[in-house]
Amino acid sequence: MDLAAWRAALGLRVKSLYATMRLLYDQIAAPDTFLISATRLGGQHGYDQAGAAAPLGGAVGGFTKTYKWERMDALVKAVDFEPSRTASELAEILIEETLRDPGAIEIGHKRG
Repeated sequence: MDLAAWRAALGLRVKSLYATMRLLYDQIAAPDTFLISATRLGGQHGYDQAGAAAPLGGAVGGFTKTYKWERMDALVKAVDFEPSRTASELAEILIEETLRDPGAIEIGHKRG
């Protein structure tokens, strides 16, 4: 990936997420609001021997975790998956993660 493509990909993933959260900043503290990001780094946030399957996801996860530091009262999670998971599997797991353990911020799903 060349530099222009890298910047465009970051703009799509991180800068648009930042812009959205900036617009919602005052509303995010309400008890029924949340930020949950999903990445496909491999299920362990790129910390396993294989490394990150999709490194741009690290920027999304990093933004998400940083946002939690700023808004400690909000439900915020960075959830990482294996690249092979289907969209319907991701959606189901993300809903489950939204409904449980509000204290867990960095979640990985690998091999079930």
